[in-house]
Amino acid sequence: MKASRSNFKLIALSVLAIIAYGFMIVYTVARDMDDFYTGYDRGSSQAMLENDEIETPLKDVYYLNLKPKAGHRSFPDSIQNLTTNTYTHFRSHYIKAETAFDSGLTQKIIRYQIAQGVVSFLMMILMFWIPILFFRFIASLMNEIIFDHKNIRMLRRLGFIILTFYAGYFIFEWCSLKMNRILFEFENYKIVFSNDAQFIWVVIGIVVLLFAEILSRGNKLKEEQELTI
Repeated sequence: MKASRSNFKLIALSVLAIIAYGFMIVYTVARDMDDFYTGYDRGSSQAMLENDEIETPLKDVYYLNLKPKAGHRSFPDSIQNLTTNTYTHFRSHYIKAETAFDSGLTQKIIRYQIAQGVVSFLMMILMFWIPILFFRFIASLMNEIIFDHKNIRMLRRLGFIILTFYAGYFIFEWCSLKMNRILFEFENYKIVFSNDAQFIWVVIGIVVLLFAEILSRGNKLKEEQELTI
């Protein structure tokens, strides 16, 4: 009876984990859907220009994280409030800019674009590898295999993969920062590192590694007890 209740809890938590992970992926895709359509339109436009042999620079979309040069009390921009027919001052922290640059300037960022492509590919692999390891671990627990060297290695691998995923995200954002600083300079704003630091991945990775160490200690105590008996 206790085993069935334990299995039910594991199944319920596994289902919740699947739902949470699926929601995270769907939310990310839905949030960036406009960017997907923008990329598709750019690709179509590029193909048309190449077919027509037109050498017009193609506009690209850049994602900029900004901070006012004058400090947090500065509101350097203004926008019209149609309700009161007045102008409201504001500051921007994140913008999407569509513009085209000549080939001489874009040549300076090619190495960062290549690095982003490689990192994105590796992050995609890790994104699919994480749930595979997680559910293999859950399946092991459901078979009542807890203090086992295989589980410990699996959890450690999972923790390192999660931390590696964050490292990839950090490198991607760092490349974006370097590219944006090469291509842009504004009067009232400075370009800064992304505020969306995704530190939750670091926390999860450390917690998983900590849990792996707890299982390792428990496995050693289990082996010592068996030797004593």
